[in-house]
Amino acid sequence: MNAAFGALKRHVDAAFASVASEIARQSRVELGKDSIAKKQGFRSPVALIQATTGSSVGPGSIDPALRAPAGGADTPSPRSRMSHERSTDGERCRVALPPNGRCRPRVPADRVGRVTDPRSPGARMGAEGESARTATSTTKMKTPPTARTRRRRRITWTVASIAVLAVVGGAAVGAAALAGLFGSAAPAAPAVDTPFAVLDESGAAQASTTATGTALAPADYLAAQPTAYWLTPERDPIGSAGDRVTALAAEARAQHATLALVVYGLPERDCGNHSAGGLDVADYPVWVDEIAAALTAAPDVPAVIVLEPDSLALATECGNLDARVPQLRSAIDALQRPGTWIYLDGGHSSWHPATEQTRLLAAVGLDGVRGFSTNVSNFNAAADEFDYAHAVADALVAGGTGADHAHALIDTSRSGAGSNGEWCNPPGRLVGEASATLGDGVVDTNLWIKPPGESDGPCNGGPAAGQWWPDAAVELTRAVRR
Repeated sequence: MNAAFGALKRHVDAAFASVASEIARQSRVELGKDSIAKKQGFRSPVALIQATTGSSVGPGSIDPALRAPAGGADTPSPRSRMSHERSTDGERCRVALPPNGRCRPRVPADRVGRVTDPRSPGARMGAEGESARTATSTTKMKTPPTARTRRRRRITWTVASIAVLAVVGGAAVGAAALAGLFGSAAPAAPAVDTPFAVLDESGAAQASTTATGTALAPADYLAAQPTAYWLTPERDPIGSAGDRVTALAAEARAQHATLALVVYGLPERDCGNHSAGGLDVADYPVWVDEIAAALTAAPDVPAVIVLEPDSLALATECGNLDARVPQLRSAIDALQRPGTWIYLDGGHSSWHPATEQTRLLAAVGLDGVRGFSTNVSNFNAAADEFDYAHAVADALVAGGTGADHAHALIDTSRSGAGSNGEWCNPPGRLVGEASATLGDGVVDTNLWIKPPGESDGPCNGGPAAGQWWPDAAVELTRAVRR
């Protein structure tokens, strides 16, 4: 805030300094190399400017020491009283110089009032019409303004122009200051062509620094793809989660991109399956609050949050919907902010029917969220997920959910070959459509949410869930690397 208003003050000060400088410049131009102050009997240019414009430049009033001697500023100097001979328009004139020290030659009678602008109507008239105009103009012609009057007008217009520019520029700086105080308009919601950040902390990026042989090209390829980062308390515990988010936000800011995060730390996560873990009931809100604080500290970075995948779709199997609702609701309340879009767990097209998944989503309520995510860590084709997302959204709206809270985000990280019915490291799969290349009125866009190359768990030859698996990376990218 102080910096913004400091910039505004510097702008205004510079504008007034420009006014003073321009007035002095105009005066110097009018009288050439000789000092105007000396010609007019002033002891400094500042005194002359004040007398000429009728106003002061800068704070305070004119110093009495700067005023002219007795007789005032209009008292001609001895030099100005002298006759002077000067050539103008090829004519010689010898007249007593006026106080401004300039010679005004006599104008021949036959040229008084004559129209000389070739663009004017008079210039296109015949000799007879021109003579008539000349005769009329001669009787009505006013006395030309003195040099001093012309100079005063030019200075007045200069001051007015600079003042206008100062006001316009000040308004711009002021707007910037207000934007710094109150923030700019929130970015647009995720959509096709949304730039998602490519993060150095991804498993693929880390693997690309050590991979060799046939494992290097797949790691390099996957490291260059915009992919969500999974925040888990095992990797980013309380006390370090906020720092991690701050670092990720800095990367996204440098890329002018949207940060995509998966928050995955609920108590009794994954019902004891391969991704079991999470925090206890008391620590979970503390961890989420730390993440939320870091996001709030980066208001210029738009963010997408996929909140607790599988938490709702597994709730019926785990029998913990009553516990999940307040946990998710408190997380939503903590994480929502302008420029952040939260997507709840929406299952996928080969899991629950759309009506059942709608019931689970409605139990939590979609106030404060953008909508739901589908196909996270699964392999279904994008077309199937679009149909499913539309069915869920229609059911939500029919049940009273506002359409603004019934949008979908689809994971296409491993959907290139569709599903074979397995969910844990199935063989023969391919990476799917690149992030932010699909979307419609319901589906905001697609995103690589599950990082390709990371294992689903110790099945089909894979390591523990979430660990980098070079063989999977090779297989998933075999088509795109040809």
